[in-house]
Amino acid sequence: MAIVARHATANDLPHVKDLCEVESHILEKHWGPYNIPRLLERNAFSCCAVDDRGAVVGFATLHHFPTVGDFNPSTWLQDAGATWKMADMEGLSVSNTMVLTFFFAEHVHEEEVLNEMIRMAFSICQDMHRILLFLPNTQPLFKPLLGNFDPIPLNDGIDPSNVAISAFRAARGDFLTEMSVRPAMVEDHDDLVPVFKAQKEDAESYGEFFLANMIQSEDEHNKALVAEANGRAMGLLVLTSDVELGELQDKFELETYDFLVQDYGEKATQVHEEHVERVARMRKEHGERIEQVKKDARAQVQEEFDQYLEEREQEENAEEEEDEGKTDEQIEDERRGEGGGRKKK
Repeated sequence: MAIVARHATANDLPHVKDLCEVESHILEKHWGPYNIPRLLERNAFSCCAVDDRGAVVGFATLHHFPTVGDFNPSTWLQDAGATWKMADMEGLSVSNTMVLTFFFAEHVHEEEVLNEMIRMAFSICQDMHRILLFLPNTQPLFKPLLGNFDPIPLNDGIDPSNVAISAFRAARGDFLTEMSVRPAMVEDHDDLVPVFKAQKEDAESYGEFFLANMIQSEDEHNKALVAEANGRAMGLLVLTSDVELGELQDKFELETYDFLVQDYGEKATQVHEEHVERVARMRKEHGERIEQVKKDARAQVQEEFDQYLEEREQEENAEEEEDEGKTDEQIEDERRGEGGGRKKK
């Protein structure tokens, strides 16, 4: 039967209550008086496990400090370090440590439920290095916690009879295999084929050496990486920079991602500044052309006006020469004869 761990929600409360009700008296001895809705509300992390029918078969909560004992939430880690040997836990701090504050599962699935829940917690809380557990001395460590959490010894000089609580720990590496990422090699083909076939129903249609050929075709534009655990390649990631960027920009809204252009912000600023400078230059050139047109127009008008004055002056001079020696009566008679074409001076 497959067991899956997921975040617990308010909709799970009735099922969790029914699950825990049968052994509530035992749970109170382990975890002290508890209230399921309050656990879900007040703890930093809560999860439940469901079987393949969707039935809730387990429930657990983790918090940033212990709820058993008289620990001060702000100094609990220092207080615990004064009692138990915590110094050998590398990098121990409140930011990378959580405390298991409640756990219960159907006994048939309890081992699998615990492992699924702890793995889920470590997977989601990437900065968490370990989980601590504090239980009353009156209750021995019980399954499935027994075997998955190691006891933390008391500091030298601490009298066990004066300590009413026992401390335990579980490290990330005990539940999650450390994984490394490296460049892929053709030799990874045999490890990767089962992974590929499990996720691709038509894997056979790609050809027998599809993965090996993909890895072998690496160049400056195409790279392949593998995730390795326990000396085996567990996953493959192939990346390429050889894409038609313009086509993607035309079909998708990529402004949020700077249109997939590296250093887009700097380039956009540069383009904007160049645009502003170009517009200013064009406006200046346009203004200069308009002023030149105006200047040329004024010069042409002035030239035509000067020419008109010169012609007018020549006409008047010619008329004066023609009328020289004539009397006013003669000139008046000529004007009448010309129909008044000449003006009296």
